[in-house]
Amino acid sequence: MAPSLLFEAVLAQPGQGVGRACALLCALGAEVLLPGAVSISLRCSKALADRLGPDRLIQADAVVRKRYDLAQDQPWLCSDGPDPTLMRVALPALAEGVSGFVRIPPCAAQPPLPGRPIHAPRPPLSPLPPDVPYFHLQAPEDLSALLGARDLHQRGETGRGVRVAVVDSGFYAHPWFGSRDLGVRVLLAPGARAPACDEIGHGTMVCAALLSLAPGAQVTLVKQNGDDEVFVAFKLALSLSPDIVQNTWGYSLAEGRLGAAEDLIAATLEDAIARGILVVFAGGNGGLLYPSQRPEVLAIGGVFQGEDGARQAASYASGYLSKLFPGRRLPDFCALVGMAPMGVYLAMPTQPGGQIDRAFAQQPYPEGDDTPPTDGWVVISGTSAASAQVSGLLALLRARAPGLSQERARALLAKTARAVHHGASAQGNPAGPGQPNVATGYGLVDAQAAFEALPSVIDTIPP
Repeated sequence: MAPSLLFEAVLAQPGQGVGRACALLCALGAEVLLPGAVSISLRCSKALADRLGPDRLIQADAVVRKRYDLAQDQPWLCSDGPDPTLMRVALPALAEGVSGFVRIPPCAAQPPLPGRPIHAPRPPLSPLPPDVPYFHLQAPEDLSALLGARDLHQRGETGRGVRVAVVDSGFYAHPWFGSRDLGVRVLLAPGARAPACDEIGHGTMVCAALLSLAPGAQVTLVKQNGDDEVFVAFKLALSLSPDIVQNTWGYSLAEGRLGAAEDLIAATLEDAIARGILVVFAGGNGGLLYPSQRPEVLAIGGVFQGEDGARQAASYASGYLSKLFPGRRLPDFCALVGMAPMGVYLAMPTQPGGQIDRAFAQQPYPEGDDTPPTDGWVVISGTSAASAQVSGLLALLRARAPGLSQERARALLAKTARAVHHGASAQGNPAGPGQPNVATGYGLVDAQAAFEALPSVIDTIPP
């Protein structure tokens, strides 16, 4: 059987004619996966895709591969039309409800991780991290203390009742969570399997970072089906109508004209924000990613706080001026991230023997973490964990102020972040002087200060 391909059928009128368009697509032989307000996620064969309009699917050429920074061995079928992400519609009956079929480019993968998970016997997992002979932080204690949330927790501010959707690789019920009476619900995106597994180990670490700041939040992890199908997982997360959606996905896009894929993602983001959902994205670990460059999202970078308490821009995290959106500076704000080469900084739970557990065990510090490959612990960081820290902080604030909108959140964090004037980003951009700056944006977020400034921001900034 020929492999099916994932498309987004873009609605001619958002929110209208969804049922009819789905019925027509099914009649043509497509498999509808997830209707949405802006587009319909579907699978179909290459043969069917080639029948739908004047454009044909071809292997991405050198120009397209360079645009999206695709690896040499990474195949991707795209349109031979004017826009490689857009298949135009020629069938009259379908064209009434669908303006085109979009292929979302493959998302940027995490640093290469070797092989398959290890299934060898392993000792019982500990809820406490192993001892390592270098400076690092532990969750939740150090994260809550350094980001100003510890006193809020002691006062009963935990983000209770706030619904956070996390789009990521999966969740493993590590004893770190159970020992703290923390839980995560898992929802499988179309094509994803094994709800109790996190084969990569990334989503487990991200959930731990988030719950370190908001232990009372109701977290649902939407498990994606690989890096090529993250957008449909994102749409599923939005369909839950969460208060916050936490994202670490994105694809490489440094410059050039925005295409149909970028426009569709933008429309989906704008719809979510208009519905009151706070949208948070990782800013990148040295990469220039879309959609985190979009001005409407909250893009998170990194600050390193050393053993002496001094702060500097994390050299592992991206900080730059976007060429896609003139005047757009990334990141907006920062949370805690380690230094290059690998950001080894935060001791976090992960799936034992998973890809991250093994990958970081293969090299000594600072290229690795000096922990065993099947112990379920990794000393790691990056803007993925940083964005989760900020999502947790926003959950604290949203619990106190349900009317906290995207722009109010942006203004509040900008007003209360701690300026960072030393160090440089992964791109070499310096942190100072000035606030905001290109390396760290407005600086390191501060939950306590944000909580205190919350009433004034709600009163003075419209939703």
